[in-house]
Amino acid sequence: MVKDELNITVGARIRTIRENMGYTRERFSDLCDISDSFLSDVERGNKSLTTKTLYKICSSTNASADYILLGKSQTSASQKSKRDSGKPRYDCLLFTIIVGFTKESFDGYLAGILSRNHRK
Repeated sequence: MVKDELNITVGARIRTIRENMGYTRERFSDLCDISDSFLSDVERGNKSLTTKTLYKICSSTNASADYILLGKSQTSASQKSKRDSGKPRYDCLLFTIIVGFTKESFDGYLAGILSRNHRK
């Protein structure tokens, strides 16, 4: 089996998140509502994530999709999270929503969000 380089990288990041949280594979998979055999395959780069599974991992661990997929530093995200504590996180939800939008409908959706945030 030839492993996809992205799957290996994403799996390693998820393993790092799990280990930094001090969780066993079994406990982490329970937390994220996925099977531990699937988690093992993901961490080894044998399987890729669906959007739904990525959402489950992000929302269960407070890790950003940007970190899991792109490796962007979580330092600034954690500093922002301290500043915005108590506010809901939308980055994983937004990633999930984007997948179903056409470019035109997403641009309109994003413009609406930005205008509402600007008014606050």
